[in-house]
Amino acid sequence: MKVTIATQAFNAGKYLDQCIKSVLGQTYSDYEYLLIDNGSTDDTRDIMKKYAAIDSRVKLITYDQNGNVRWYSAIKSFGNGEYYMILDADDWIEINYLEKLMNLATSTNSDIVATGSVIHDENTFQNFNREVSQRIILNNIELANFFPYYHVFFRTMWGKLIRMDIIKNTQVISPKNTDVSYGTDTLNSFAWLRKANRICIDNSVFHHYRIHKKSVSHKYDPRQSYSDIYLYNDAIDFLSPYGPISEDNQIFLYRVYANAVSDTLANIVSSDLTPADRLEEYFKILERKVTKECYGRTDYEDIANNKAKLFFELFRTFSDMSEIPQKWREIFAAYFPKCVGAISVQSMKLALTETTLFKYFIDDNAAAVMEYVCDLLSRNKYSKQFDLPQILQSLARPNPLISSISDSRFLKKYSGVYLLLYQSKYGEALDQMTDVLLKEKVNNETFLQTYLNLAALSERVDEFIFGKIKTAGFYLLEKRFDECRETLDEISEMGVEDNEEISKLKAELNG
Repeated sequence: MKVTIATQAFNAGKYLDQCIKSVLGQTYSDYEYLLIDNGSTDDTRDIMKKYAAIDSRVKLITYDQNGNVRWYSAIKSFGNGEYYMILDADDWIEINYLEKLMNLATSTNSDIVATGSVIHDENTFQNFNREVSQRIILNNIELANFFPYYHVFFRTMWGKLIRMDIIKNTQVISPKNTDVSYGTDTLNSFAWLRKANRICIDNSVFHHYRIHKKSVSHKYDPRQSYSDIYLYNDAIDFLSPYGPISEDNQIFLYRVYANAVSDTLANIVSSDLTPADRLEEYFKILERKVTKECYGRTDYEDIANNKAKLFFELFRTFSDMSEIPQKWREIFAAYFPKCVGAISVQSMKLALTETTLFKYFIDDNAAAVMEYVCDLLSRNKYSKQFDLPQILQSLARPNPLISSISDSRFLKKYSGVYLLLYQSKYGEALDQMTDVLLKEKVNNETFLQTYLNLAALSERVDEFIFGKIKTAGFYLLEKRFDECRETLDEISEMGVEDNEEISKLKAELNG
């Protein structure tokens, strides 16, 4: 007996006929076919009995209840083939599938052989191929060099032939002994790959895999996030014996991990978890070192997009909260060190409304956030819904010139000056402010005080005196006579002789 084929089924009557017929119609006939019923309540068992009665190669194995790895018990007890193949009950194979794979196994002396698959997505009614452009034959010492090329073929147990001695001498991995909710196919496949001396993946496509809505991978399970990191660590463990992990393999693993987290996120979002429980799930993901490392590689578009998806849902969940707990402050500081000061419940709500602003937050682009919020202020947008000056003030904390500015009138009218100050373009900002003071009467104390601070910092005496004179005029206009007199006295103490403007101010003050 050359091949043992196993199909494990639970309530798969809708698809089972097509699956079994595709096996019994093979051009290669030296096989046994184990049909395993997992306590089905539909017509699955009756269909299996029918084929067992008409073909002696079919062995029927029945259980009263559903179970995960009945196929393993079946082949340990009944499998007599030199090679093993699993075929899901809702899949099927081309008529020459076994002949092709057995020829490959023999001609290439491979322990594991595979062909491509046609993926039939019943949710979208679209088909696509999982295949390689040319045949891959690898000895075990070469596995690290071509990891991204064959990885997808070993995420599943189906679609391949494996030497039976490898299967029987490898401890099966199941949710019971790993506490993972998904990915045992991948864990088992890579456990077998560790023991293979040579593998072959052909560029033909002879296997058909069906995706349908009942897939358990599309339902929330509290272990799913744990499973993501377990699979990542297992891949690292697989590659570790080959020496330091290459940059290409590391990036590939980050991308696989980011996609896995995205799937987990989708299940969390569609679940009936409370907002608080969702936050806990997001926290478990984001506090991991590998997530931080992975999301740091946003130079890869797919990673950047997956990171944005998670933080969009995080912002959305926080938008209904009253405050951000300290442990989340630490998370935001890790991912957005430049923008963390500006992240609040209010700013999250604003970012969800203004998607461009959201992108700037996710990119940790504090300058772009500053510029965008200044633009909103200048257009008097959202001024009633959100405290925009507070966002700016939070970003400006490292800059003493503007860290205390919260005057919305100043920020609306002089946002261009504010941005120059934020960018530390002091000379340009001072020239621009001087031009404003020469052309118009400025009745904004924040502007005047900032001008004086900037002139002093830049050690530009003429501008400082000019600012003092304008400030005295402002105090006079505001009827703050004591402050006006004090300012004029300071100008005199600096040795500045009275000019026409100073004389006029003194006359009005004393008159």
